[in-house]
Amino acid sequence: MQEFETIFYEKDDGTEPAKEFILSLDVKMRAKMLRTVEMLKKNGNQL
Repeated sequence: MQEFETIFYEKDDGTEPAKEFILSLDVKMRAKMLRTVEMLKKNGNQL
């Protein structure tokens, strides 16, 4: 299965709201979110 690439949306001013949100989370929630993103990256729409 082909692995998907994670690309964060970038606004015209150069900010990446989704990435900034993930980085603003506490350590435990950030780990959960990054694990979920990694699962989506590996399994894509088959998840």
